[in-house]
Amino acid sequence: MMTKQELLQKITDYYLSSGDFNGLPVRTVEISIDDLKEILVELIEDGDISIRLGEGMDNPYVKRLKSPSKEKQIKSLQEIDDTTHVVAYPEGDKLKKAVISQKYRGKPYKLAVAKGVPVLECAYFKLEVLEKFRNDPRYHYRINDIVGAIYSLDDKGMGKKDELYLQSVGFGYDKDMNRVVCTFYTDLMNLDKDLQQYWKYHELKGDYKPHPDYVWSQVYGQWPEKASLPEAFTAELKAINDITIDAYGKKLFKADYWDEKRPKELGFLIRPTAKEFDAFMHILDKLISENIDKKFFKGLVDPNIEEVRKDGKIIVRQKGSLLILEEHIHEWFTPREGNDSKLIDKMFETFRDIRKLRTQPAHTIRTDEFDMKYFKEQRELLIRAYQAIRFLRLILQNHPKADKSKIPDWLYKGDIWTY
Repeated sequence: MMTKQELLQKITDYYLSSGDFNGLPVRTVEISIDDLKEILVELIEDGDISIRLGEGMDNPYVKRLKSPSKEKQIKSLQEIDDTTHVVAYPEGDKLKKAVISQKYRGKPYKLAVAKGVPVLECAYFKLEVLEKFRNDPRYHYRINDIVGAIYSLDDKGMGKKDELYLQSVGFGYDKDMNRVVCTFYTDLMNLDKDLQQYWKYHELKGDYKPHPDYVWSQVYGQWPEKASLPEAFTAELKAINDITIDAYGKKLFKADYWDEKRPKELGFLIRPTAKEFDAFMHILDKLISENIDKKFFKGLVDPNIEEVRKDGKIIVRQKGSLLILEEHIHEWFTPREGNDSKLIDKMFETFRDIRKLRTQPAHTIRTDEFDMKYFKEQRELLIRAYQAIRFLRLILQNHPKADKSKIPDWLYKGDIWTY
């Protein structure tokens, strides 16, 4: 009869020699099912192995996620009469001692998986790790606010399937909502030595969690549960244009920047610098005040304002787009309650704050600086901008000619991630 140590050695050897760190199908062990289950239970209790039963969508031959509790594993094993689909993995200190670290020199992420880290566990990194690929034309950098991918390019600028760099890159957070990059070990472990060292240099240690939709979409293959703030913001622009076409026969905004038309600057910062924050503010204001089509208000609002100079002479100047919009809203829309009036004031206060922040860099020479405060300031402004543009849409959809059915259900309900 095979001993406990012999079975553990067989499981360990198979795992380390399989190339992709696969588990051992226990059906290949030539002992009776009762004896096999008895030894497996002992090894699980000792913390030397874990098992997968091939249930659900999980691929039992790859240790994708952390193992269930010992009690759950043993209970599942004892309840089955057929071990055909049971797969065993080495675990714990005995596995780590069996690994020859020299074999994985320069490849820390492959070494980590060899020592038992599940391939769909995330490693976390400083946001600036992405700069190299965002700014290098040799890579195709395609990342939205939650998940993306990075491809290497050939001479013609087309992505090659066999040169896929990172298939899945996402974002995570700590308890203070500081944003970080996260990537699965399964992608990291197959990078060449130089790239593994590059990522290792930017790695963070601490209590981080991946964005829920990153896990939901990449691990479980499901559609994201909610939209991101930048995505929702441009969706609101599109909804407003759809409403105003119905109600007025013309668009309020010159462009909605929906979907692929969204500027890359309208996204969470990759590096917390004054320069990147200013670029974000520039594009955010451009999508609001500069995007308002003054021709929309022809016949609705007087575009000019008269001012009396100190010498008594009257001069005429054009009103700004925000002032024209504000006058039209106040003239047409009557708040039902006092709170609605305050919300309107708050909406325009937000629009003007964004306008002010955008114009400051244009009139001053500011030294670029690196400061983590820019992450939080940007997130707070994104939340305010989304809430303001959403409230504008809620006002306009009260128009009797507005077709509310054109508003996507997720946007109507406000299913939005605020991080």
